[in-house]
Amino acid sequence: MKRFRLLYLCLFFGTLNAQQKLQEIQLKSSQQSLVLRFISNQAAYNLLIIISDLKGETIFLDNKKNFQGTYEKTIDLSTAAMGPCTLCIISDEERLDYKVGRIP
Repeated sequence: MKRFRLLYLCLFFGTLNAQQKLQEIQLKSSQQSLVLRFISNQAAYNLLIIISDLKGETIFLDNKKNFQGTYEKTIDLSTAAMGPCTLCIISDEERLDYKVGRIP
């Protein structure tokens, strides 16, 4: 029984750590572009950023290994289908999903 409790505590604290990896996520959207900025306080072994349009087509894909620090990127949305975009940020075991509307 002690082994089970220890495993549960390790999983709980691992999840707690993952939720604190990405901070200060900022999105600025216009009709033609999206500015994404965030800070990763802890090193992420694998950081994956995916932006897709309403049709599900990938507009932007970025994969960073051992990333730590400030991430800032301006993404061109001019070729994407009109409507909101989906932003997915995966940092090791943490996944954040956002729906981003466009400002005309």
